[in-house]
Amino acid sequence: MNAITIASESLWPAESVTVRVITQTLLMKLTTRPQLMPPEGSRKYSCARLEPGAEVRLPTPRDYNTALLVLQGQVTANGSKPVSAGEFILFKNDGDEVVVESLTESIVMFLSGAPIDEPLVHYGPFVMNSVDEINQAIEDFNSGGFGQLRG
Repeated sequence: MNAITIASESLWPAESVTVRVITQTLLMKLTTRPQLMPPEGSRKYSCARLEPGAEVRLPTPRDYNTALLVLQGQVTANGSKPVSAGEFILFKNDGDEVVVESLTESIVMFLSGAPIDEPLVHYGPFVMNSVDEINQAIEDFNSGGFGQLRG
């Protein structure tokens, strides 16, 4: 897992921000205000830890489905009302970045990717493309076909 830690006041006017990249890579683009830039055509999953008062700008292509899950603390995103731990924001596909501002020490999960343009059917924890696939997944699960965790 790559980690980018930004703690210099010359880069960020607020407190420190740490971004842990879970998939893909975010590249640092040095401008008057530094930005993390995604490679084109990728999905992004990253976790950001923010100190109180910190701000991070997370770029995403306009047509991507983008969401933010607050794991700890309280933040605002793109000027939203405060969002607390356990709450999830699904953004409209109309912007090029998500601006997260931390009201308290916070951890957020940032998710962004191109729409898959396939039918989705869900039942409990199962997400498939058809009812037949859901029924097969339930049958596989009930017959032990998903394996077992040993404790």
